[in-house]
Amino acid sequence: MLGKAKNHRCGQVTVSVKELVPADNFLRTIYTMSDFQFIEERY
Repeated sequence: MLGKAKNHRCGQVTVSVKELVPADNFLRTIYTMSDFQFIEERY
């Protein structure tokens, strides 16, 4: 028999979006030119 299956998905991983998006990506340009404070104020 194979035995009891183990769940390997219980570990937590912290990932930053800044680590995933390259420095020269167009979305970084949009982020620096935009003001997203209204989102935090509303909610």
